[in-house]
Amino acid sequence: MNLRADSGETFSVPSELAGPLPRLTSIQPSGVARLVLAVIALSFAAGILFWAGLSDLQKAQQRSELQRSGNETIGRVTRVSTHLVDYTFSADGRTYEGEADLPESEQDRVQAGSDITVRYLPENPSISHPSAWEWTALFNFEQFIFPVVPGAFGFLIVLGLHKERRLIASGNPTVGIITKCISSRSHFEVTYEFHSENGTTLEARDTFESHLTPGTKVCVLYLTDNPLRNGLYPGSSYRVKSNYL
Repeated sequence: MNLRADSGETFSVPSELAGPLPRLTSIQPSGVARLVLAVIALSFAAGILFWAGLSDLQKAQQRSELQRSGNETIGRVTRVSTHLVDYTFSADGRTYEGEADLPESEQDRVQAGSDITVRYLPENPSISHPSAWEWTALFNFEQFIFPVVPGAFGFLIVLGLHKERRLIASGNPTVGIITKCISSRSHFEVTYEFHSENGTTLEARDTFESHLTPGTKVCVLYLTDNPLRNGLYPGSSYRVKSNYL
């Protein structure tokens, strides 16, 4: 397939783009590496959420058991931090340690050495909680912040792969002209211009594995229904499938 640039020169579009749409695509090694990274990030985020949910379930069970069959005793505060209190208490001749979130209403009154009423399980005194204090809400917003970063990272990778695959499969080929090329750590940041099907001139940016001199003609793929979705061909993660050629 030959296209004509503004200068009047012809530009040969890769033959694999001349077939019917949608084109069959195959993922490249760099795409596989990105996909594996996304799976790791999403699995890590899912693992954190699972652990947080399991922890909340255990807290709910302990709360129910303490309220139903717990014994009360007097303990002593050993340390007070911004949001936590450490305490000790005795049960069956042994000393046990516990930790609880410090309610805002108690922050000015509780100090190291203060007495505190503790409820504990007779069959397992290591499970305890200050009797008069409300338990921390089962949904702790802070513990759900941690998986956001890896989860968002993985999601963006998958989204980028999906967009590139769709562009390779359904993109309309045209001639682009490189206007700027800047070296980055492992690739080059390029700026290019191209004309959409209705004649509109668009400027876009993409990455490329090698240096492209301004003025170089390149193949650009864009979606006809949304020319702002575009990119250089060949892409880094997908190619047109070989048996499709």
